[in-house]
Formats: sequence, structure tokens, C-alpha cells
Amino acid sequence: MKRKLFWRPVCTLVLTGVFCMQTAAPVIDEITAAAASYQGMLYEITSSQTITITSFDQSQTMVQIPEQIDGLPVTAISAGAFSGNTALTTVVVPSCVTDIGWSAFGYDANGRFYPVTLVGYKNTAVQTYAQENGITFSSLGYAPEWYSPGDITMDGGVMLEDASEVLSVYAQKAAGSYAPGIHIDSQLKAADVNEDSAIDLEDASAILSYYASGAAGLNADWNMILGRDADVPRLTVAAYSDFVQLSWNAVPDAVSSQIYRSERAWDSPVLLTEVSGETSYYTDHVADKENAAYCYQVRTIKQNTVSDFSEQISCADYDSCLNAAKRTPHREIVMYNCQGSATEVASVYAMTDEDIALLQAFEYNQFSDGMSMAEKLYAALLWINRNVTYASGTLWNDIAGMSWVEAVFSEKKGQCIQFNGAMASLLAYYGFDSSMIQGYRGIWGSSYWSHFWCEVAIGGNVYIMEVGNYGEDGNWHYFLTPYCNTTKFIKNQINL
Repeated sequence: MKRKLFWRPVCTLVLTGVFCMQTAAPVIDEITAAAASYQGMLYEITSSQTITITSFDQSQTMVQIPEQIDGLPVTAISAGAFSGNTALTTVVVPSCVTDIGWSAFGYDANGRFYPVTLVGYKNTAVQTYAQENGITFSSLGYAPEWYSPGDITMDGGVMLEDASEVLSVYAQKAAGSYAPGIHIDSQLKAADVNEDSAIDLEDASAILSYYASGAAGLNADWNMILGRDADVPRLTVAAYSDFVQLSWNAVPDAVSSQIYRSERAWDSPVLLTEVSGETSYYTDHVADKENAAYCYQVRTIKQNTVSDFSEQISCADYDSCLNAAKRTPHREIVMYNCQGSATEVASVYAMTDEDIALLQAFEYNQFSDGMSMAEKLYAALLWINRNVTYASGTLWNDIAGMSWVEAVFSEKKGQCIQFNGAMASLLAYYGFDSSMIQGYRGIWGSSYWSHFWCEVAIGGNVYIMEVGNYGEDGNWHYFLTPYCNTTKFIKNQINL
């Protein structure tokens, strides 16, 4: 008899890549050691071998609560721990902190409120505390809840039943009957073992291979099964007004990790810093961040090897940008021709009812509950980049006469006009002021050629939403990127 899927609450140490296996929100319990100090914070060790932060160096203005101290998880902040310092402006609290005492933040020594910003993950103790106390909360998005790749039933192993669950979800989506929410986020992540934002036959096949390796007494390894380099870190970036938070997966046996930064997407990256051991997070304090679109990459160093660079990630605060837009869903997208001496309207593309139905189906099958608009749009951009075949030669005949939406979301074929036209269509569907540009793409020097890309206008600013194409032209793409940071794009002949 098939078991039902179930949820096992756990606590994730996101920034360090170490998992804190607390099964319930802890209560501050008996202290077993005298107070000690860590980076200006006093803490105590409880009888359950967890850390409680008890007080704080009043001179600091920005604090990042650690996820562990001397190998013990930080799970609680005691009452009044950070009160009394009205100079405190920002506190970053990890998801492992599940208990926050009264007046821990935002109050002076006399109990009067003062402004402070708490930074953390959605649906965690710090967000609850901020909401209950009227404190500004800046979200890092959803915490990547603990999960084990391939273990969809969360019973501690990768079995045939897990492959069956993946096939069930795949069949439901193929039939258009999948109901979002019947599988929790951590299980959906466990099912997407190749991390391509889709749950399909490839995932089921990989799970079966992993199971078969274990059943045969072999050392089952996801990186080997998926053909992935285990030493290349997978980087995530969250940007705030005066700092950028980087985190990546911990790489076993790493001697150090090197962090590189460039001011623009196509500038040569410069070594920013190097962190030792298996450390997998870094906070970059950049006072002029709002006037630049810094991009980051990370690579790991082992005893005798250096990994390839991670994918380049921009620090732009996408959610804040998109939330500022005034949105009105519409069907018409203007194509501008910028290849001459002046910009002209070339044509107007109008989405059909069939296009809207395809966009709704894509939204239904690819986006999960709780995703922000930035998460949805970036997932769509990556899906097009990695799943749509470049239609060269006779493949072009397969989509000739089709709409942008039909070619990309139904046939999974196209060229730059279809790739970016489908993205412009999705933006229009969500109400953003999107348009298509017929211009030139150039790389260094005088080399350039005709190209189509997508623009979106938000709050008087214009950004590029360039899909690119992984199989044909590498993994480059632009997401909400201003023209000044896209040196591959040239708007008209005057600039050549």
C-alpha cells in the first residue's frame, strides 16, 4: 500500500550548508556553561547543546547572527538581547533561529521603539517577530528547507517508491491535472534531482539509477549520475541597500573558496576575497551598490585542484524593482526597429486566446505556490534558455508561421525573436510594460550582427530581459539588466 507524503520539520543552516536537525521550535532551556563571546555577541550553551544569544556589543550598527558557534547551532535569542542600542540599523537572522524573546530587537533600554531592519527568510521566527512588533522585515526569499535529493517520501532513502512519486507528478502535469500544493516545497525540490526547474522523466530515470547503484552495493553519487562537477559551487545572491549576501553549497574537503566580483556582467571578474575551509557564505558591504549592478562568481580550491567558476549572478534586488511596477495585463507587444538612425515602430504583435492558454498552462505547470514575481520570471527565463532548441536549418520550417508563444512553449523551438518574444509575452500577460527591440548585438571591437531582444520599462527605467540560448550560444543571459551593464547590446547604428 502506498504511503502518503508527509512533512518532517527541520531547521536549515543555509549559509554554512550544515543542517540543524531540530524537529520543533526550541524553548530556551537550562544553561550548562558560562557566557562566552563571539564577534561582539555574548552567548550561552543550553543543556540540549544549542546556542542562545544573550546580549550584544552596543557599538555595532549591523549584525549577522551566526548559524553555529564552535559547531553548535544557534537556535534562540533571549529577551532584550539586542535592546538598548538605537544605532543598530540591520540584523541578519538565519532560519535556524526559531525562538526570539520579547524586546530582543527594536527597543531601547527604556522599552521605547526605534527603527531597525530585520533580514531573514520568509515564514521563519524573525519574520513573525518583525510582524508582531511592527519592525521592517527584508526577505531573503524562502529558506531552502532540508531535503535529500531523490527522497520524495522523506523516509531516509532513495527507493522505487520515490521514482513512482516523480512519475505520478509528471503524469499529472502532462494531463493538466496537477494541483499545486499537494506536494510540499521540500519534496518538489527532492524530486527535481537535476535542478532544471522541471519534474519529468529525466528525474525519474536518475532516481532509478541512484537506487540501482545502491542496490548493487555501489557507491551511489548524484554528481556522477547527473554528470555534474561536484566541486563547482552553486551560488545565490541577495542584495540590500548597503550590503550583498552571498551563499553557496559547501564543497567537501575544500581548502578555501574564492569570491570574484565585477561591476558589469561582461567585465573581467576581480578577486574580491578568499574564505577558508568549507565556509559557504560571505557578506559584501558595498556603499554604492544602488548605483551599480555588481556580478559575482565563486570557485573552490582543493589541495591539488581549482574548480570552474560558478554561474555569474547579479546582485540586483529584483523583487523590489518588480513590485514597484504599475501592472495592467495586456495582449499587444510593440516591436521597435533600432537598426537605423532613428527608432521606429516596426510592428505590433497581438497575443491570441491560444497564446494566453499556453501561458496559463506554463504558469500552472512550472510555478509553485509562494513564488515571488521575480522567482517566476527568472525561472521562466532559465526554462526558455535551457529547454528550447535553436531552430536552425530545417527546424525553422517547423515553427514558420507560429506565434512566439506557440513556438517556445508548445514546440520548444525558436531563434532570438521567438525566445525573447515569448518572454515579452509572459511579461505582458503579467501586466508589465514590455516591448521587443530589433537592433544589433556586438562583442568587443567592431564585430556585430542583427539581433532581437526584450525590454521592460519600470518606473521610468528600461531593463533588458534577454533569454539567450544555452545549447547554441553558451549560458549568458540578462535579467532586469540596465543597458549600461550589457555591453553586448547596441541600440542603433549611430553607436556602432
